Amino acid sequence: MYEHALANNPYEISILDFNRELDQYYCVEVPVRVGLLYQFRIWQANRSTMSILVRDKSRFLSYIKISGRYNMKYYSTDDLYPYQELVTAIRSITPQEGRFLRGHSLVELEIVEEAEDAKIRSLAMSKR
Repeated sequence: MYEHALANNPYEISILDFNRELDQYYCVEVPVRVGLLYQFRIWQANRSTMSILVRDKSRFLSYIKISGRYNMKYYSTDDLYPYQELVTAIRSITPQEGRFLRGHSLVELEIVEEAEDAKIRSLAMSKR
């Protein structure tokens, strides 16, 4: 059923392939400044976003901001592609009040584009 609907639209097929990859990531590494990396396990993943769990007292929360874009390294369970660098936007930071997650915040991430594509585009813009 879907094959016929998507056969004439290659852009939609690439979107579905890209979203399918989100389930393969288990951890993300975030460089916040030179020599300082934070690594988090991916807590939730759905069709377009994923979340990480951060302690409220972590300095990491002072380094990031909502709508900020960061080059993050995503580690995959696939041995052929151990990691992938992607430009990621912070969508929301939600403090958790539940019994087990008290003292933590859920940071929602959305992958914007591949880091290599962003580098190429910024180089092209700087030459103009």
